[in-house]
Amino acid sequence: MTVDEGQDEVVVDGMPVTGKSLDALDSVAWDELETAHPHDRVDAVPRALRLLALAGAAATEENCHPLHASLVARAKGRTPSAAAAALPFVIALAADPAMGARVALVELLVAMRAPALADEDWTGAWALLADPDPAVRRAAIPLGAGIVRLLERWRVETDPTLRLPLLLALGQLQVRGGDPVEEVRAVLAQVLDGDDRVLWVAAVHASAVLDRDLPVRQVDRLIEVFSDHVLRPRFEEVWYTPAVDVPWTREDLVSSTARLLTHEPEVELSFAVRLLETGERLGDAELCRVALDLGWRLLTERRSVEAALLPLAGGLLTHLDGAVRLRAVNVLAVLGTAAAPTPTGSPNCSTTRAPMSSSTERSGKSPGGPWPGSVTRVPCRV
Repeated sequence: MTVDEGQDEVVVDGMPVTGKSLDALDSVAWDELETAHPHDRVDAVPRALRLLALAGAAATEENCHPLHASLVARAKGRTPSAAAAALPFVIALAADPAMGARVALVELLVAMRAPALADEDWTGAWALLADPDPAVRRAAIPLGAGIVRLLERWRVETDPTLRLPLLLALGQLQVRGGDPVEEVRAVLAQVLDGDDRVLWVAAVHASAVLDRDLPVRQVDRLIEVFSDHVLRPRFEEVWYTPAVDVPWTREDLVSSTARLLTHEPEVELSFAVRLLETGERLGDAELCRVALDLGWRLLTERRSVEAALLPLAGGLLTHLDGAVRLRAVNVLAVLGTAAAPTPTGSPNCSTTRAPMSSSTERSGKSPGGPWPGSVTRVPCRV
């Protein structure tokens, strides 16, 4: 939708919106429409669209901010009427290979999705799943193209940074039921039997949507995969999800995988303890850090785990890595007097405590404190 001389025109409602003509913007009765907030002037919408078209390759994410404010429904609010009118223009801009803010525009389209716009023409947006730009394809995954289109993309997609979020998205969509769901489950089963271990972790996450015990059954292999230090860089190479600018690290995935085990507290504790023991044995400081973070969270949720964590934390007080030592101190601080040194100067590792029966213990809800590794991301949700 840029204005270069020789560019083919995109037609919206019979009006050209590329080339030298932006008359289609002026053909909309904007003054009869409303934005997401009554204090935002509706004429800001065509103005922002025009500025984006004129900016072309120089367009930035910041240029899209006025459209987010005007076209995306607020929490529990109505979809603004200006959104339907602006939708074809936003799609045209996002589809223009000469635009400089295409990913931001696709993310705007994702944010605009709403039941009130379900009957609008999203065909051009769904076509972005096959765009030559991998970043655009990835941003387009949550556009609601449906199981059939995502399966079609899965069959032809070769970029590992796209296959992984596609798999996660398919896992989310399988809850809807219907014939394509069996095909999704067949895809997941094939990946679970495959040799790509990072993609296998993604398949575990995707399958857990319907089979929450699968991660429990696969906990031994999960520990094996996360403990492989040679494999660690691979997570950052391929684990991207829409709307997250940076890749997931192995440590991010350890934290999010632990959340899949919360319904089996003993397995979740074993997951943390075994990763910590393995990290110490292999000299993998990063694995020790994230395992200690997980242990810290478990302690804030249920003090009954202290007998398993106290000896390990005490043994790491002299670790070569300063961040590991700091986390070990934090774990012991949560334990309070239970971690008091014995006459030999080491923590009292023989202390045990009966499981708590408080509401915190039963609910598994943390009373506060940092998320493991200060990570708040979760796998792709469509």
